[in-house]
Parts: sequence; structure tokens; C-alpha cells
Amino acid sequence: MESHPRGLDFRFFLTERSLISAIILEEIDYATLDSEISAEDIQKATTNFRILPVKPESNTVEMICYNFAHHFLRERAVRHALSYAVNREKIVRQFLLNRADLARGPFEKESRFHASGLKDFGYNPKKAIALLEEAGWLETNKERIRTRNGQPLRFRLLFPEGMLLKEQLVRQIKIDWNQIGIDVVPIPVSAAALNDSLRRGRFDAALVRNRFEEAATGLTSFFGDGSGKGSFSYANPGFQHTTNLSRNFMNENGLRQVVLRMQVLLNEDQAATFLFHPWLTIHIINAAKFENYLNQEGLPRPFQEWVIRRRP
Repeated sequence: MESHPRGLDFRFFLTERSLISAIILEEIDYATLDSEISAEDIQKATTNFRILPVKPESNTVEMICYNFAHHFLRERAVRHALSYAVNREKIVRQFLLNRADLARGPFEKESRFHASGLKDFGYNPKKAIALLEEAGWLETNKERIRTRNGQPLRFRLLFPEGMLLKEQLVRQIKIDWNQIGIDVVPIPVSAAALNDSLRRGRFDAALVRNRFEEAATGLTSFFGDGSGKGSFSYANPGFQHTTNLSRNFMNENGLRQVVLRMQVLLNEDQAATFLFHPWLTIHIINAAKFENYLNQEGLPRPFQEWVIRRRP
């Protein structure tokens, strides 16, 4: 008679290195990773685990989100400068080994809501510096941190702790922003603490990965309706008006035009710095302990369908 897992016991790790050690010691049976380097470390150390790269859900995007209630992150010029200063091409090349698509907005190219005409905020540190100086942010101290009216251009960036890829991204983003005179303070937090900070609006900026539903509500459930309410305090009368219009469209073409317009407004505001759409999420499965863990398409089955291998 087949034996199936009776339930799940979740474990949380402060670092990806401690997670990898637990996998190698077979203290856990399943995990997901974003870093291929970590997956390779596991593969070199043990043959008991199946390393399974799987495409994430469509319209999954890594991005930097900003709190519009923050006293200078609410300024469009500052957000534009932040986006221009991030070398997204280097990030994708160096840390994702080119296994990701650069993102201009929330929807991937295959999506019916993909907006091909969005402005590209590609790497342009000179443009970023010009925008900051036009807004009155000048280098006036030895540390080369820009100030305005005696206030330094400094803010906190929350990111998920213990994940190698996130640490690499934040390190590069900090370098990029430092080069244009912005002092960012990275703060690693647990996934629960990050979600709570976003929900309560208690953050300056945050590195976030989100999957957007293909609908107008996919945008409004994340960014809000443009009224200034919600996690990011995003306020834009045009976005709010377009959100209200979206409720009146039932046909596909009308709804698509509304969603495209919403993306144009988000792009103009740089409500978030969209980084990339990842190609892969890596599933780590204890194949020595379980069988029947993949379906006919080669994707992981629900845990309750896994079969515990009989010991000889």
C-alpha cells in the first residue's frame, strides 16, 4: 500500500547557506531557490536530491517599490533618477546568467496586457545626476552624499533576508545608487516582516517579487487605486480615473486599452523600478525519499500525491 506525506512541517532559515546545509544533511525534503549557484552546490554535495528548474508563474517580476508617503521618494524626479541609476543589464548578466528578461512593467511580452510602448529607463547615470541636480540635490560634503536644505538623500531599502540572490541584487543596487550620490541603507528582514511592513506602509523602499494577475485588479490590488490609499500611498488622479473606468469595460479590447493606460501612468511615475522577469525557480526535492513527485508535464505534483519510497 502506498504511503503519502501526512502533512507539512515548515522551517525557516536566516541564511541561504544554512538552508543548503540542511538540504545536504537531509534535514528537509523540499525547498525552492532562486540562485543557480546554490543549486549547483547541492548537486555537487549529494545525489539524493532532484534539482528541477521550473518557469515561474507568468508575469512574475522583481522590482524596487517606493513609499509615496516618504518626504522625497514622493518626488517623480528622484524616482526617475533611481531607475536610471540601476544597471539592470549588469544584474541580469552577472547574477542571473542572462536567464531573465529585462522588465519595463509588470507584464511579460507574452501577456495580452504587455505594453510595448513604455518608456525605457535604461542605465544612464548622467541623466540620473542631472535630474537630481535640477531638483536641488547637490553634492556638498566629503562623503559625496547629495543634500538639499541640509537634508541628506538617504533612505532605507528593505529586502528578504538570507537569500543569496537578493543579497547580490541589493549590493549592486547600493553601488549604483552610491555612484550618483544617494545613500541607501539596506535592511534585511524576514518574509513575514517584509509583508507586514508593506501592508502597514512602514518602509521607504523595498525589493519585492510579485506575480501580477492579468487584469486591471492585478495592478490595483498591488499599487492601489491611485487615491493615495494602500500600501504604497500611490496618488495619481489620472490613474484613479482610469481605475474607475476599468469597472465599466466588459469587452476584451476595451479592458486591454484601460490596462495599457494604467501601465503608461505607472511608467511615467516610476511607481516602481521594474528590474526583470525571472525565467526559473529551482525546486529541490528529496528523490531518495519520495517518488511520484512529478506530473506528466514534468512539474511538481501537490505534496499529498507524493509517495514515500519503501526502504529495502
